[in-house]
Amino acid sequence: MAEEPKKIEHSAASSEKKGIFDNLTDFQKKTFAVIGLGAVGCVSLLSSLSGTLSQARKSDPKNFDAGIEGGVSLASRALLRATVYAVGGVGVLTFVVCKALDVHSLAEFRVKMQSMFKSRVPEIPRSQPAGRSDFKSIRELFEYLSEEDKNAKRQRQEMTEQTDK
Repeated sequence: MAEEPKKIEHSAASSEKKGIFDNLTDFQKKTFAVIGLGAVGCVSLLSSLSGTLSQARKSDPKNFDAGIEGGVSLASRALLRATVYAVGGVGVLTFVVCKALDVHSLAEFRVKMQSMFKSRVPEIPRSQPAGRSDFKSIRELFEYLSEEDKNAKRQRQEMTEQTDK
């Protein structure tokens, strides 16, 4: 009788290679991912900054050596432009929306939006404040808060005494 060659069986578990992150929890994996992405972001930030600075030095060495004053004035102009664009953009957008909806105040806008989206947006009921809201001074406010705190502590103590009995 001729012997048949033995077949070596590999289970699926033994053929899989274990990675270095397989034994970590989800939180630890996410932490490593955040650290890795943060490191990549920092490296790209530093490389782009250094590239920009070297390009600026090569293109205009005279003005580059002028010092920090050029950078401050450039940043000030950039901030001014960004502020003007942001405020102007929001103003134009508000004006266009108000004209398109034919509203002249926030109250009209609220009513118009409620009528347009009544079926999709649930109405939020307004509740009355639980305590006082009219104080003549900061001292009166703190005295009120102190009394409320004492009352709450007393009620908690009474509840614990009742449950202990």
